[in-house]
Amino acid sequence: MSMTKTRNYKTGLKILLAFVLSGVTFAFYYPSLWYGFVFDDLPTIIEYPHIRNFDPWGLFFSVSRWISRLLNQFAYKHWKIDPFGYRIINLSIHLLTGILVFFFVSKIIENLKEKSFLKQHGLLFSTLVTGLFLLHPVQTQTVTYITQMMLEGLVVFFTFAVLLTFVYAVKASNLGTKVSLYVLSFVLTAFAAGTKEIIIALPFLVVFVDWFFLAQGDWQSFKQRLPLHGLYFVVLFGTLMSLGIGTKYAASVAGAELHNNRGNILTGSAHEPITMGTYFISQFKVLLHYISIFFYPPKLSFDYDVKLAKSIFQFNVIVPFLMLLLLLFSTIYMFIRDKSNLIVFSICWFFTSLLPRASIFPSTELICDYKTYLPSFGILFFIALIIMYVIKFISELTNIKTIARYNMGIISLVILLLGFSTSARNIVWSSELLFWKDVIEKAPKKARAYNNYATALWEGGDVHAAEDNFYKAIDCDNVYGEPHINLAAIFQARGDKEKAMGHYKRALDIGEGHPQLFHNLGLLHLTNKTYTPAEMCFKEAINLRPTYSRAYASLGRTYHLQNKFKEAIVAYENAFKHDLHDQDVYYLYAAAQHAVNNIDKAIPYFERVNKNYLNTAFLLGSCYYMKYKYANAAKNFKIAYEKDQKNIVLRYNYAQSLLNTNKYKEALALYKQCKEQSANFPYIPLHVVKCLHKTGQHKQAQKELVSIIQTAKQKEIYEAAKNLGKELNIVLT
Repeated sequence: MSMTKTRNYKTGLKILLAFVLSGVTFAFYYPSLWYGFVFDDLPTIIEYPHIRNFDPWGLFFSVSRWISRLLNQFAYKHWKIDPFGYRIINLSIHLLTGILVFFFVSKIIENLKEKSFLKQHGLLFSTLVTGLFLLHPVQTQTVTYITQMMLEGLVVFFTFAVLLTFVYAVKASNLGTKVSLYVLSFVLTAFAAGTKEIIIALPFLVVFVDWFFLAQGDWQSFKQRLPLHGLYFVVLFGTLMSLGIGTKYAASVAGAELHNNRGNILTGSAHEPITMGTYFISQFKVLLHYISIFFYPPKLSFDYDVKLAKSIFQFNVIVPFLMLLLLLFSTIYMFIRDKSNLIVFSICWFFTSLLPRASIFPSTELICDYKTYLPSFGILFFIALIIMYVIKFISELTNIKTIARYNMGIISLVILLLGFSTSARNIVWSSELLFWKDVIEKAPKKARAYNNYATALWEGGDVHAAEDNFYKAIDCDNVYGEPHINLAAIFQARGDKEKAMGHYKRALDIGEGHPQLFHNLGLLHLTNKTYTPAEMCFKEAINLRPTYSRAYASLGRTYHLQNKFKEAIVAYENAFKHDLHDQDVYYLYAAAQHAVNNIDKAIPYFERVNKNYLNTAFLLGSCYYMKYKYANAAKNFKIAYEKDQKNIVLRYNYAQSLLNTNKYKEALALYKQCKEQSANFPYIPLHVVKCLHKTGQHKQAQKELVSIIQTAKQKEIYEAAKNLGKELNIVLT
């Protein structure tokens, strides 16, 4: 086979393997596309004020994290709050990144020394690394977490896009191709600055790739590209500064004292701040945790019972520190012995990409496994090295050369086992109930977990179990206001206002400025028809959370009950703007528009409501009648009348609409049933005359019309009867 054919064959095989790996990954993650939003996904998305305005050019290099914001705007435009759209974007990012990883690893392995074991099995190694990256269970902590994958995923995607173009640029023989690839790499670096601040690790990763794979520890080779590495730093940090991320920002983040998140106390008490010092000394055990989950993923959890260390002399600070120090010295020793040691590369990648968030920069979350998405490549590369050298050892030990035929089978088995592990772990994300149940099993002292688990139980209808778990949340953290608010809502729904007010008072005493608290208090006032305090509570809820659609709807209902229809309409429109879409609010909005005679605005919202809901059919029929759309009016009046056939008003309106659609026989039957109410509906006898005449009962029509004229006590009825006689050519003598 010629060299060209061999090269084409290898390229085709690489493309095939890359897409097979993507396909297998897609199959394992496919069920998760139908999962709902979990934890803070939905509020994080919809509370971004510009989510509803898809503005690519307006966002283009305008703010930090602009790429994820743009993707969220795109998803919202096409899927609104359907999680499927967001999940398919996230999974696409993961799969595309996997393809980049495959070709990146394949290319850097090709550059290794001729007799290298890895180079001889480069395709196998590339498959293994990519399979580990795509299907290791740890990755579910990011890929299935909508909010973070839109950030972390983009960081990793652009990182490998930059690295791949850089490696190809270095190895390109054609000058034009080389320059084009370098330019593309720098452009991608600028774009990478718009993902997330942890992208600051990128230039260092480029240096590592160059040193360990391109220069392979040769300083003379490496120093030729030092100006290029300088440019990567300049482009990235220059772009970050232009987007508002500078040294002052980093200093303020590092030196900030943070308050604990509600229900997630990291310090000794809820009021003790999270400081840079305590956060830093706690990172030794955090780093070991991040390493361990790749070797023992069954202990994965979204939340952990890990607290900040209080002193550097604590056992759980000293032991992890010594272990990391040993790892550092071992890494230095290996590097001194072999300047291109790939284990050293793995360690450098892992720690360099993790240190921006596991160092001195404090956070209200101590351990978040999604933070390992970029670092994961380093440790998975290391695991792949171990597996490959185990294969090599077995091959040499058995002295059976043909064992190489089974290597791909072994690797495929490893990847499939990982895939099934990922699938099993991913089930946890399928519902809030399973998600928080898993957290409670692994972090049984976490107040936030009990509260959120109880909320999921409550929404599922198991109110008593929910109540028990809200109390457990309070037991774990007695200065956590949210479970008190939720318990108050449960008691409020039961009509136990005294207990409800007790829990609301406790939440207020804690200082929980929670929008749901004020919303529920407002509902309590609304039940008591004390509209002024209800209005104040709803406005305070909105002040605390400007996107609180349910509070807008409740405020609208408060105005509505006071016949302040214009104010109600504005409040309802704000509820729609912030993604509240249910038939109750549609009905109220349409009814308010009907009340102020905005018929054209009322009709489309009435149409969204079930016609048997309250007075929807009657009001919609009235709207159509006022627009002279009598067939539509008749259709809706019929629904309203069939619900309450004793209602004379509904019967009369239905008859009127039938009359105007020339259905005289049906209208006549209804009018006859209304005759006893002629005093309230004085034109009924005239409508009866018209129906009689139109159904061929001319003599009866003439007789009744003459009687109406002779007995008419109102001038308007007399004149209408005379005009009807002329219209129908009835002889009145």
